[in-house]
Amino acid sequence: MKNREIKFRVWGAFYPDEKYKYIYGLSVNYNKYTNSNYAIDGCQQMYEEKDGYIIQQYIGLKDKNGKEIYEGDIIYDENCYTEIIWDEKHLIYREQNSVMNLSIGFNEKFKIKGKIVGNIFENFNLLK
Repeated sequence: MKNREIKFRVWGAFYPDEKYKYIYGLSVNYNKYTNSNYAIDGCQQMYEEKDGYIIQQYIGLKDKNGKEIYEGDIIYDENCYTEIIWDEKHLIYREQNSVMNLSIGFNEKFKIKGKIVGNIFENFNLLK
């Protein structure tokens, strides 16, 4: 089994009066002084969780259209909307009002049959 690719994205408002959005291509570290994870972009700009930024990890899989799936994405498959949750050991599908552990451990051969239709920040109403 090969190791999955490690990638991150950050959700936040990056400038005053800016709409919330994602930025991609970050490295993530832990600040022991603030007890908070932080991400750094290519320009060395730091985004810390303690400041309200939300760091999400690529789960190593793609949707049926080849789009990379991150924690917090919402997948639509077989008439159901599902939130993707990744906890380092498990890939979890949280379907509307239920939770199902889909996979124990990472398996790059696992296929997601649905497609990404949004994320938990902009499209949370899909999960109701």
